[in-house]
Amino acid sequence: MMLKISVFGLALSAASFASAATLGTRTISNAHHYGYFGFPTISAQNFKAIVGPFTGTCRTIKVEGTITKVHEDAWASSIRVLPSGAALAQFQPWFQFTNDREFGQTIDVSATIYAPGGFDLSRSMFWEMFSIDSEGFVPGIDARSTLTYTFDDSFAPGTAEYNGALTASDPTFNRPIQFETNPFGYTAPVHSNRTPHYDVQSFHVSAAGEYTIASASEFESAGVLYQNSFDPNNSLNNVLRALGQGPNVIRNNSFAALPFDDDATGGALIKFNLVPGVQYYYVTTAFALPGTEPDGGPFIGKYSNVITGAGNVTLGLIPEPSAALLATGALMLMARRSREGTLVR
Repeated sequence: MMLKISVFGLALSAASFASAATLGTRTISNAHHYGYFGFPTISAQNFKAIVGPFTGTCRTIKVEGTITKVHEDAWASSIRVLPSGAALAQFQPWFQFTNDREFGQTIDVSATIYAPGGFDLSRSMFWEMFSIDSEGFVPGIDARSTLTYTFDDSFAPGTAEYNGALTASDPTFNRPIQFETNPFGYTAPVHSNRTPHYDVQSFHVSAAGEYTIASASEFESAGVLYQNSFDPNNSLNNVLRALGQGPNVIRNNSFAALPFDDDATGGALIKFNLVPGVQYYYVTTAFALPGTEPDGGPFIGKYSNVITGAGNVTLGLIPEPSAALLATGALMLMARRSREGTLVR
């Protein structure tokens, strides 16, 4: 079994942020969402807003608010926001506020946006409200939203951060993938039959609960979460979650621009309930291998990852028990058995 642990050669940090400081808030009310932002004639109709400037380095954005359905065929999960601005890399993942497709007239929504590495809030941003339903399928306004954005300078206590890069010298594997279902869930993982480069990072957690792995990158990204072990030659074994690129990640302007008319967004996000005492592995990877997709990419470049959640995240392998600890345990067991034997007599 070949196992590449990306502990050495990367810039690693296990940050412990005591509390988040709020850097600013912005409420955008009654914003109308028309159609897919990639179509210029539709994009011209979408509501747009200037956000900021504030002071400080933003690492998370909390979003709370409501979405009101206008067109009867619109999906709740299609209502999104696309950020841009001088502090951000060119072309971003989108903000998505719910995974539910169906909704009543008005629903409450919430989300957290993660910015691995942080970004400069002293520069204002330009946000476009849109829907992935195009005018050809759902003509007119899909929905309206009223959302409040709260900008914080910290991740949760115990968050781990690390940086790296996918390169042409990294190993490759048959990347697993899962697909969303309706009602919301995921299919069983299957091989994508694409063999991108990858890096793997081992980690473990101190408390049970939900954790988020957010990856900002300069390539068409994907991520796979494993438990117990990772074998690139048996890449479906021990998969917890395997997803392609996704929403709710901010790429700061240290990342290279991505082609707007291509599929790359440079963000991946996985949420999963984890427990202490289990070894986990997160595989940072891409959609495919360079040169294998005529209309895709890029598939190599730098990335910045955050693992954050209910407890402390420690990068690396769970320590083996020391010889002294094992000896102490053996002596305690022998003493207990001796006492139990005396009682039996």
